[in-house]
Amino acid sequence: MASLIYKIIDGRKYYYIEESVMENGKPRIVKQVCLGTLEKIIEMTQRVKAGGIEAPSYSETFEFGASRALFDVSRRLGVVDIIDSVVGKGPRGLSVGESLTVAAINRAIAPVSDKASREDWFRHTVLPDLFPSVNEKSLSSQGLWGKASRLTRERARLIEDAIALKVFENYGIPADFLLFYNPKFINFNDSEFRSRSAADFKIAGLPLTVSTEFNAPLLRETIFDNANDAQDISQIIDGFQARLRESRMNPDITFVFDREKKSAANFDKILQKDPFAFNFVGEVSRKRGALLFETLKAKCIPLKGDNFDGAKAFRSKIEEYGATFTAIIVLKKSKFGNTVLFTNRDNWTNERIVSAFGARRRVEAYFKRLTGDKFISFIPKTHLSEGDIIVYGLICALAFILSSAIKLEFSRLGYNQSVDSILSSLSICQQIVNYYEKNNKTSKTYSLTPSPNMVIKYFAEYSIHANSAAEKAVGKKRAPSDAK
Repeated sequence: MASLIYKIIDGRKYYYIEESVMENGKPRIVKQVCLGTLEKIIEMTQRVKAGGIEAPSYSETFEFGASRALFDVSRRLGVVDIIDSVVGKGPRGLSVGESLTVAAINRAIAPVSDKASREDWFRHTVLPDLFPSVNEKSLSSQGLWGKASRLTRERARLIEDAIALKVFENYGIPADFLLFYNPKFINFNDSEFRSRSAADFKIAGLPLTVSTEFNAPLLRETIFDNANDAQDISQIIDGFQARLRESRMNPDITFVFDREKKSAANFDKILQKDPFAFNFVGEVSRKRGALLFETLKAKCIPLKGDNFDGAKAFRSKIEEYGATFTAIIVLKKSKFGNTVLFTNRDNWTNERIVSAFGARRRVEAYFKRLTGDKFISFIPKTHLSEGDIIVYGLICALAFILSSAIKLEFSRLGYNQSVDSILSSLSICQQIVNYYEKNNKTSKTYSLTPSPNMVIKYFAEYSIHANSAAEKAVGKKRAPSDAK
């Protein structure tokens, strides 16, 4: 079904012809053609009627902005080369690194699991020109698992460590990490999700580290419920620190937890044994916190900075686990919640402590995206084994790292928006290919649809091919579609 719609871009209306089909009772867009502004449509119509311009025999549009930006970031970080250096390129066709990169780009902007949907998505982007070795088998689940079969847990760690180092080298961010632990993240079994009862599911935890500046989990583990040491957070922290040191980074890791997760990973037992086993920022129990909060809330003063939404805090001391810790009473307006934090980071300011605890919202947003269906989704239809979970975990981690790199690049241009908002803005930018058939020959012209100023500025600054001539060259290998 085709319809005429418009989008407002930088205050102007741009008209599109949009084709959609119904899938599972919901419409899915399969094609969009930008016609331009109303003035442009009238001008082009008049020129065609006057014979001043040749009308194309037919046109096609391909998603350009988001897929191209993610591809460019993967090139800047050397993702394909890093993966292939760890696991090898594999048989002919797409290398392992290319296969996982394509899968990560798909997870970032249009998560699908079945082969038909993946092929349809891929064909309507500019990626066929950037990955010319793609064939029908490359996009099948069999092809992906065949390529990734050599991706062991240890190799996945080596890949993530190398990419993390690239992120730090490319963007110059400090090795200042916050560690979060979600003890019950992935539910999976060996058949369709909806076909089994809750008792049949296995559970995996997902500890992960997030850089305080780079809002993405650079290092993570997938810990299954059958692992004997899965609940020992001190071992997890030691493992992350060792990985970071081996990657030539000098890590500074702080474990962050709220009151609901304080007992996770035997955390209570560890602190009772050694209150300074690792650095942490946590939330005291509700009962203890309420008493301290009521006693000291009148002494709270505003936190400094624009990111605290009027929150106030007061610094004190608290006895926990047989030791004295710094306590921060937080009186909030909206973001942080009235709460009492405690930490062994005595040299940190109130603002830094509250920010570290507030960062859990980024991680919660990360988990929400992984279980969503628009951007960066984790959930495929089936999980066949723990090995498949490790592969999916790496793909989703790559998707989030690439997207977060784009977010960081936009922020350095002065655009502080969410990952989802940025990907949506990038997806507005489409490539138009006009086909002209004459004397049994077909010629083509390339152009890009109007895009928000922030997208134009971004590609001018960061794109591998920033000039218009190079952009028009993108797609030169694409064969005309059979469907006109």
